[in-house]
Amino acid sequence: MAAFMKELARAHQLARAMELFEWLKSLPADHELYNLCDVYTFTTAISLMGPSQQLRHALELVGEMRARGLQCNVHTYSALMNVCIKCDASDLALDVFQQMHEDRIRPNVVTYNTLVDVYGKTGQWEKAVRVLDDMREEDLEPEVRTFNTAIIACNMCGQPLEALKVYQKLLEAGLQPISTTYTALISAYGKAGQLEKALDTFQAMIQQGCERSVITYSALINACEKAGRWELAMRLFDQMQREGCSPNTVTYNSLITACQQGGQPDKACEVFEQMKYQGCRPDVVTYTALINAYSKAGQWHKAIKSFEQMQQHNCKPDSFVYQTVIDSLWQTGISWAQSRAWQLYTAATRNWQYRFTMQQASSTGRDIEYVVPVFAPGVAVLALLKWLTNLMGQMDNDATLLGIGRERMVLSLGRSRHVKEPGSSHACQAVLTILQGFKSPFR
Repeated sequence: MAAFMKELARAHQLARAMELFEWLKSLPADHELYNLCDVYTFTTAISLMGPSQQLRHALELVGEMRARGLQCNVHTYSALMNVCIKCDASDLALDVFQQMHEDRIRPNVVTYNTLVDVYGKTGQWEKAVRVLDDMREEDLEPEVRTFNTAIIACNMCGQPLEALKVYQKLLEAGLQPISTTYTALISAYGKAGQLEKALDTFQAMIQQGCERSVITYSALINACEKAGRWELAMRLFDQMQREGCSPNTVTYNSLITACQQGGQPDKACEVFEQMKYQGCRPDVVTYTALINAYSKAGQWHKAIKSFEQMQQHNCKPDSFVYQTVIDSLWQTGISWAQSRAWQLYTAATRNWQYRFTMQQASSTGRDIEYVVPVFAPGVAVLALLKWLTNLMGQMDNDATLLGIGRERMVLSLGRSRHVKEPGSSHACQAVLTILQGFKSPFR
């Protein structure tokens, strides 16, 4: 029965498979088919909760199993861990693995593959790599998929050099790389800034007859982006389409960013228009790269237009996007553009993108510090205006909020003055210039 349910799921008949399972569960204990609802059937039903992201239902099925006197086996626990991952509940997946140990169920290769994936998603790359040794202690040999998952885990955690070390372990184990391995390797080389090795790996894929997927090309284009090779990125983009490989949002984002970093705003716009024409939905990363491209090229009117499109498509701008657009408008020197910059800055503060915090600036408590996150000169000027406006508004309310009785008041741009990484020197200079121009006592 479990095999039949799996076949129904493969045929995109998931609802029918679950309908059959529910019918089996409803049979009385004396029915001749009652025993078909065994641990294997339950385990299959649990695994089918992953694609539909029904974690709660999966947990309820485990409870029903135990109520029927059925013991979870290694496949049940592995299936439940996989459902947790698909439902973005990686911490719960670790709890399931711990429960498996407490129940003295010995993990198998599938379990460990899933565990490596969990560690990668929770940022624990060291534990992900350590699983390879743990498996051997359990007399289990890691398979290609285990190594691939560990390489991907290291990439996800920003550890490309560790990913390359895992690849060496794969070769030392006498295993043959597959398409997924090469793709993960290209990603690692790209993150490590080794474009030439990423390209060599791509050529090795071709020589070995490995399939190049959209993930492969996206990783390679991303490597070109990080190396500042926008023209090569464009050629690879054309090549993938000739091979019948359709780009996705990640591909387009990397290509637009590559054009942006290469100072090619028109090319970035061209790619963006093609993206929309192909029915690929832009996201926050897309608009951020496009706005940045226009801003760096001084095309502020196009930057603000892209910003408005971003909001129309329900993409929420972050502080970097606000900062880029605001600074681009302010630097124009045009009054209505600067007025628009002020409106956007006010909106950003309402959305908590630029939040003022007040804190003690010395151990004696005699200094008070106002901190606002800012790095661009235009935003720095507006931050100063906002700060002074707030101070004036508070004068009629509570003078203690202004720090009266303190020796000094400090305005920190970007970060607290106690943090070693300062804000932009240009932003600080812009603020100082305005304060000095008004003969302000603030320094």
